[in-house]
Amino acid sequence: MSEQIKKGKEITIAEPWRSLAKKLGSVGLMAAELQHARRTVNQWARRDRLPSEFTQRFIVSVFEMHGIEPPKF
Repeated sequence: MSEQIKKGKEITIAEPWRSLAKKLGSVGLMAAELQHARRTVNQWARRDRLPSEFTQRFIVSVFEMHGIEPPKF
């Protein structure tokens, strides 16, 4: 389990990203699962940046694989 969860630090990223991060253990592990930098994932979650259509399909597949409703783009 990640250091972030062990110390009890709350994951503050927006939903549904938070649910996936909690399931995987941290935002860093979620970023690795999504094959992108943590900063990029945070930008997507804040809606500061929109992923490409190809990446959006990949993100949706990862969320569905983990049984979590994917974000709307």
